[in-house]
Amino acid sequence: MSTSFKSFRIFLFQLFILLVLALPTTALAADRPKSDIVIFENGDKLTCEIKGMSRGKLNIKPDGMGTIQVEWDRVVRLESGFWYLVQLKSGLLIYGQLPDPGQDHKLLVIFNEKVTPVLLSDVVEITPIRYNFFDKFSLSLSAGFNYTRSSEVIQYYADASTSYRGRLHSGSLKWNSMVTEVADDDPTRRHDLELQYQRLLSGKLWGYLTTRGESNEEMGLKSRTLGGAGLGYFLTKSNTTNFLFSGGLSATHEVSSDGEVSENSLEGNIAVEYSLFIFDSPETDLTIKVAGMPSITQQGRYRTEIDAQLKQEIFKDFFAKLKYFENYDSDPPEGANIKRDRGIVFSLGWSK
Repeated sequence: MSTSFKSFRIFLFQLFILLVLALPTTALAADRPKSDIVIFENGDKLTCEIKGMSRGKLNIKPDGMGTIQVEWDRVVRLESGFWYLVQLKSGLLIYGQLPDPGQDHKLLVIFNEKVTPVLLSDVVEITPIRYNFFDKFSLSLSAGFNYTRSSEVIQYYADASTSYRGRLHSGSLKWNSMVTEVADDDPTRRHDLELQYQRLLSGKLWGYLTTRGESNEEMGLKSRTLGGAGLGYFLTKSNTTNFLFSGGLSATHEVSSDGEVSENSLEGNIAVEYSLFIFDSPETDLTIKVAGMPSITQQGRYRTEIDAQLKQEIFKDFFAKLKYFENYDSDPPEGANIKRDRGIVFSLGWSK
């Protein structure tokens, strides 16, 4: 069996496992009564189920239909007897039911007879609280393939992410994998798996716990596992952009590609992330994240990561993605061929 075919089989198996794991989030969600009311700027009134609002889009599910997305600035009034967490541009969080506001472009939030009026234009997120567990998940899958005949280079790429959002708690699981094959040479692989838990502390401030496992044969890294904690702050959070800063500490364990060198270390973690989302059809999402990891226990060593991706909607729930990544290690493990690994990947995907 050729090396190329073996790598491709492993790649397909990984995609299959991801699809199996995705089934609960798409098949087990249950509906509640469609008793919410949304009124649009053209005067239309719709009875539906309000699934939530984020990134400038209101997710609603009318009776007998699937979930649809409506631009938030097209909504002038909404009403629901169910419970929601409403977040404003200022970072203020308000919990309660959403009675009829009595006038357009306003929202009322009532809890224990306390009524808080807000402008719809100040709302950046609405999260349903009393909801089916699986409805709180989102999922994204994508895969790509590239072949360059002149250099006989073959690349397989896949990534997946799922996230959970509750009232004050959220979590995410992200995975990506790339296999590169060059004629008459052994394939090289890079894998990355990250699990993160976040808790909103107050306003725009949140704390996080993270654990991550990665490997990169080109950079002499058989495995790197880390566990860390820190704080993050939204410098800007609106219906079109997010700009956040985070910082913390991580304990790291590394094994070199030959398996002979194993090291433990403590490093800092500083990151900035910017997101821009354009919800006019077709939708466009741009995310840029830059992170620096200076070592505390290994003098003079530092690592940096850049991850930029542009997602463009093709048609509902399907997208094309262009991704740029760059990893740098000033003092990589023994056996590394390079200090800097970078690449551009094009893939097609599906999101829920």
